[in-house]
Amino acid sequence: MRSSLSYSPCSEGVDKKIFAKRWLRASGSRVNEILLWKFIDRSAAALDWLVGLSEGHATAVLCENRLINPEIGAFPGDYYLLPKGDKYASQGGELLCEILEDALTRLGGRIYAPVTADYLEKDASGRVVSFIATAAGGETCRFMGRKAVVLAAGDCGADEEMLDLLSPVSLKAGKNLSLNTGDGQKMAYWAGAELDGLYWAPNFGCEAYGPYAFFFTAVNKDGRRFSNEDTSEVARARHCMNQRGGDCAYTICDDKWFEELQAARGVAGGPAIMPEQGLTKAEIETMFGENMYKAETLAGLAMKIGVPADELEATAARVNELAAKGEDVDYGKRPELLTTIEKAPFYAFKWGPTLRCTYGGAVVDEDMKVNDPDDRPIPGLYAVGANMGGFFAVTYPSALAGSGFGSALTFGIEAAEAIAKE
Repeated sequence: MRSSLSYSPCSEGVDKKIFAKRWLRASGSRVNEILLWKFIDRSAAALDWLVGLSEGHATAVLCENRLINPEIGAFPGDYYLLPKGDKYASQGGELLCEILEDALTRLGGRIYAPVTADYLEKDASGRVVSFIATAAGGETCRFMGRKAVVLAAGDCGADEEMLDLLSPVSLKAGKNLSLNTGDGQKMAYWAGAELDGLYWAPNFGCEAYGPYAFFFTAVNKDGRRFSNEDTSEVARARHCMNQRGGDCAYTICDDKWFEELQAARGVAGGPAIMPEQGLTKAEIETMFGENMYKAETLAGLAMKIGVPADELEATAARVNELAAKGEDVDYGKRPELLTTIEKAPFYAFKWGPTLRCTYGGAVVDEDMKVNDPDDRPIPGLYAVGANMGGFFAVTYPSALAGSGFGSALTFGIEAAEAIAKE
């Protein structure tokens, strides 16, 4: 399974106006529309720039397994980075970083790692001119900015105190994948920045126990179906979290699940739904390991996953009834994704909500300059990526997968161009 993906939305195949409407709807219209349209209009060029930076050693491939219900999500504009030749060892998000690191050092730059930034420094005029950091050995270092200082230090998902204040719903995820402690957001605040209003947007996934939630019937710990399985992975995770003991759910299917999965290509999709093309049934089962259960009867399966047998059997009977009707009157799943649970052996795939990261940070203007509470730019200070506010709100929109990577790249280039003009 591709464990780290990097995407950048491009204009081909994407209706920009509809994309913007869906993004605004998902965010409750709480985002900076200037930033949104800058992303829409310039992200394609940002991706081209990144691939060009590899000097022919990388390419971007349109993802084939990302289609989901067009009424609720994804546009065909997300790309996966792949190496060409043997220069680069990684792919996806790691390759994005590898390309940038290689180009930086090739052009005479230097990377200091591991270094933890502690706080920003201003000169007598109030301009941010440097930051103080702690190196691995404990020594304190000062890094001077020739023209400016750019904050790009990741999210705050690993700081529970910040989550409790700024994104409390994030604490409900059964597993936290974030490693970042909000250092950039803290430094911006201490330097006088205005931060995004409450609450900051979480990015939830479904990979706490297994790589895929699939589009088949999902049940909670009571053995009952609880949502439309024809939604984005962010929505799937949220719906799971709302259940009693919502750290996990089980996808229930029967012996024909793999054949139905192949038949659904081009209809179902999303990173948490459709495995990459070419994976065999055995390979997918191996990915789940002990979190895949199999039994000759539904009662036996219920015993293995710890749910009431009568409830699981009643759920399967109802699902079979809806499939025969060709209409999901309970939750509205598309007819082409309805299927039965009747052919032994029966399977249960365990999955659960994860917190991948949070989005919220310093309020910025269209040049990525950090603003103070009076909407005045703080001289010398810029923020991009997860340290930049105004682009995500409420949730991670499913209108285009990978927009975290894509926006970080796009706005990073925008900040660099603005700094060059100073």
